[in-house]
Amino acid sequence: MKWRVTDKFKNGMPWNGAVTGYKIVNGRYEIISGEAEIVRLIYELYLSGLGYEAIAKQLNQSGYATRNGKAWNHGSVLWILHNPAYTGNLLLQSTFTENHITKKWKKNKGEYPMYVVEGSHDAIIPPEIFNAVQEESKRRAEKYLHAENQQLSPFSGRVVCGSCGYHCMRKKRHNGYIWICSTYNNKGKDFCASKAVPERVLTAFAKEIGYENIERIAVCNNNILKFVLTDGTEITRQWEDRSRSESWTDEMKEKASQRRKEQWQEKRSPSSRQPSTEKRDN
Repeated sequence: MKWRVTDKFKNGMPWNGAVTGYKIVNGRYEIISGEAEIVRLIYELYLSGLGYEAIAKQLNQSGYATRNGKAWNHGSVLWILHNPAYTGNLLLQSTFTENHITKKWKKNKGEYPMYVVEGSHDAIIPPEIFNAVQEESKRRAEKYLHAENQQLSPFSGRVVCGSCGYHCMRKKRHNGYIWICSTYNNKGKDFCASKAVPERVLTAFAKEIGYENIERIAVCNNNILKFVLTDGTEITRQWEDRSRSESWTDEMKEKASQRRKEQWQEKRSPSSRQPSTEKRDN
């Protein structure tokens, strides 16, 4: 089987047709017009400033589905934006299966030869658009890594949603960081009605339990957190929501105070005290 796949690669033939926008006809990619429009839309949305999750959310809200009839997500959008096949060129054997038992896909980092075939099929995305997306992706990655508010958290990779099982992602809010289910964030509460947990809550419990002892944290309903420890034991904690007044930052309080002053000054302005010219009923 591996020999047959490699032989196809050597002859510039793709192994399968699992590329949105194309189908294989006589060993060559041919464009599927409907899917190609979705691919072009994804590139357009990314260059307009949207991220992977935002693009997936917009596609799902617009009623678009993947080739397999599933909802779009971060991974499916990312794969399309970084696949050189859309430029009409092929990079073959860029990934491989680890073995026939696990069937796990791995990125080819020199374990096997790769084959480049230029002009192998009609392009959906012009090379200049594809290159612009790659440059924009690098720019955003550098900005993410160097931004102060995006520093790696000790909870990265450890927080999962207790409702749907997907990992939770870290997001910044006006009053600090929160950890929110990626399904809820990308698709909405119709797909997962979980609740975000403030990072300050995770930090408080982690200090009590010990960061080094925590393997995984499940965010469950009713403000319950389940800490699975490295030795297999499980600890459950419940947290309370802050009142609205407690959640206000100094900056928010200052803005609210300024608004009240402006409203008070507006009421005292001469124009607001001018007598009405309308006739009154006797």
